[in-house]
Parts: sequence; C-alpha cells; structure tokens
Amino acid sequence: MLRPGLLIAFALLVAPLGACSSENDKTDLTTDTGTKKDTGGVKDTAVVEDEGPGTDTGGTVSETGTPVDTGTKTDGGGGGCNAHTGDECDIVKQDCASAAATCVYDNAVSHNACKTLTTGTKLKGESCATQNDCDRGLFCYGGKCSPACCSGDNSVCGAGGTCNLAITASGGAVIYYACSYSDKCNPFKYDCPTGQVCLFSSEPDSFKCSTPSAGTPLAQGPGNACEYANDCGESQSCFKLSSGGDAAGATYKCYLFCWLSKPDAWTPGATPGGRFPADGTCTIGGTNYGTCQSVGGIGGGLGICVK
Repeated sequence: MLRPGLLIAFALLVAPLGACSSENDKTDLTTDTGTKKDTGGVKDTAVVEDEGPGTDTGGTVSETGTPVDTGTKTDGGGGGCNAHTGDECDIVKQDCASAAATCVYDNAVSHNACKTLTTGTKLKGESCATQNDCDRGLFCYGGKCSPACCSGDNSVCGAGGTCNLAITASGGAVIYYACSYSDKCNPFKYDCPTGQVCLFSSEPDSFKCSTPSAGTPLAQGPGNACEYANDCGESQSCFKLSSGGDAAGATYKCYLFCWLSKPDAWTPGATPGGRFPADGTCTIGGTNYGTCQSVGGIGGGLGICVK
C-alpha cells in the first residue's frame, strides 16, 4: 500500500541559483514536504584561460582576441552580488570602462576582471555551441547564451530565464550565478536535446531539460549522493527523506520519479539515447529501485521510488 504524505527535503539548488542565498540555505516548502535547498537549479563550472584561442562550451570562458561588438549589452538589473576580493568589475552589471571588454571571473586571480573576448551575435536565451557565439557580457552555459545574475532576481534574465544556475570553481565553491533557459520536457519521453536529461524542476510537476553537472554520466541511475538537481540522471531529482523509507540518517541522494497513475493513452519514449531509461516504473533493466510512493507537493500522478 502506498504511503501518502511522504516527507522529503528537496535539494534543487538555485542557489543554482534568491537576495543571494547560499547553497546550504533551507526554506519551508509545503505542509507535507518538509524543507528543500532553495528553489531548484543546476550547476556548471567556470574557468577563464589566459592564453590561446578558446571554443569551449559549458562553464569554460576563454580569451580569444578582438571582440566583434554588436552594440547590445546586458547592463542593468541586479549587481552588487557575487563579490570577490579584488574585483575589477561587476559581472552582473557588466560595467567595464572599455566598451569592448567583458567582465568575467578570472580563475587565475580568483576575482572578476575585464577581458577582451571574441563575441558573437547571439542574445539572452538563444542557442550557442561555444562561448564565441554569444554577445558581449553573455556566457554559453547549457547550450544557451546567459548573463550572470543575483540569485533570486530573474530580472536580468529576460523572457523564459531563471537565475538558478550556480557557476562553480574547480573546487566546487559557487563563484557567481547565471540564468538558465531550459526546455520543458516529459520525464519519460527522452525529448531533451542530445547531452541533456529531463529533471524535476519545481512542484507540483514541472520538468525541464538540463545539462548534467561535471563528471555525471547521462546514464546514471538513482541512489547516488547529490547536491544539485543535475547531479542526477534522467527523470530523477535530489531529495532527502524526512520520514518513511530510508529517512533515518539519510543524506541527499537521487530518487527516480514514477507513475502513481498513468495518463490516458500513455506510452514511454522509445529511445533513451544513452540516458538512464526511465519509463515510469520502479524496476528498470531488472533492477528494482523501490515502491512508487506519493510525495506532498508533487502532483501530475507522479511519485518517487523509495525502498
């Protein structure tokens, strides 16, 4: 028999992504679901290289010579957050004295600096393959041109953007936040772009495509320790049980979503494309991940697999 009202804690950092809250902040969710880490999000890494051309994607920003300035900027909104000792500029306001410069986090000196980067013409939320595709002041994360932002303030993101992407240094510390522009998806249809997985975004039942965090395989199954939602594989998210199941001494780990009640005429996606092959059940490829149990605050006929 299913146990209603399962208490969980959500680890959906956005803090990736909030006045700039830390990744360890917790806030009350709803009566039946305990606490969660902020309100949803993912992480990426950021490194500014000092030499040579760069066509890196994801969290890498590389100096590449003289920029092509298109005249558009990301000035305004937010600012005064994501500060580091020695900062030469504000990465949100993009306030470098030179109109040709971009304010970036320089990993070599551990603070923001004005750099001359090659730029493109892609604007906020538009698709990018490399950093060089994006307009000045934007960074290519998760295949979208994104501005830096203050956690909890979506104003700088523009239409469809959310300030929920934690940009981390190589050691894992959050150095600033950026906007994410995720495509909505079905958790069991494999309808995200190549290299992305469909992850739980927010209650009651919203799912969005996300690029997995560094080092996380697309095919990763549930049960692994996690800190961010995109530490998990397809159709999962990062929870900690507050009661029931393995709540005693539990830490945040990846739980698989499942159908408590399937929609009419439901058929799962046919090809996982190298991603974890979730199909709405708790038994995948002969491995059982528990019993599908209801969770307060999550609707749409969905539950999570709990042993």
